[in-house]
Amino acid sequence: MATALPIKIVGHPLAVTVTGDDLSNFDGPSTVSGSSGLGQRNPVGLQALDDAGNVYIYLPGVASLAQGDFVIYQGINTLAGTATVTRMLNDANTGGAGQVAMSCSAAVATCFGWFQIFGLTAAIANIATVAFTLPAALYRSGTTARLSTSTNAKDAVFGAFTGAASVSNVGQALLNYPFVMDQSTL
Repeated sequence: MATALPIKIVGHPLAVTVTGDDLSNFDGPSTVSGSSGLGQRNPVGLQALDDAGNVYIYLPGVASLAQGDFVIYQGINTLAGTATVTRMLNDANTGGAGQVAMSCSAAVATCFGWFQIFGLTAAIANIATVAFTLPAALYRSGTTARLSTSTNAKDAVFGAFTGAASVSNVGQALLNYPFVMDQSTL
C-alpha cells in the first residue's frame, strides 16, 4: 500500500497542506457558517501551484457542488471579486462555452474554493463509469457536473482526458487548461 504524500500549495497566502486524496478541507469549511465562519479568503481568479506542478484557480462556489464535480467558469473580474461559475451542464442542454475546472471541495453557493485546471487530478473526479479504450478523451455526459468517455456526448472537453478506468463514477483526469465550446465533438 502506497503512503499518501502531503500536497502543499506553493505561493498560497495561507499555508495549506492536504494529505493524500482528501481535498475536502482544501480551503477551510464549505459553508460560511462553518466552525471558523470563513467566506472569501483570496482574490477570485488567483492561481496556485502545488509541489507536483498541478495548477488551481480560486473561484466562487455554486449550488449543489460536490467534490470532484466539473464546472464551467467565465467572466472573472478580479477587481470586483466575481466570476460566473456553473456546474457542467449535461449534453442534453445548450451548455454554452467556457473554461472547465474540477472542484477540490464542496464549495457551495456563497462560499469560495479551489478548482483544478492543470495536472493529474486526485482520484475524486466525477467521470462516468463506462467501457472504453485508454487513454480516452472526455466529453460532457448526460449527468450534470460529470464527464464521460462516451463519444455519444455532444461536447468534447478540449484539454481533458483520462488514462485510467473510473470506478463508481469516480476516477482521475489529466487536465491541461480545459475548455468547452458548445456543440463540438472530436
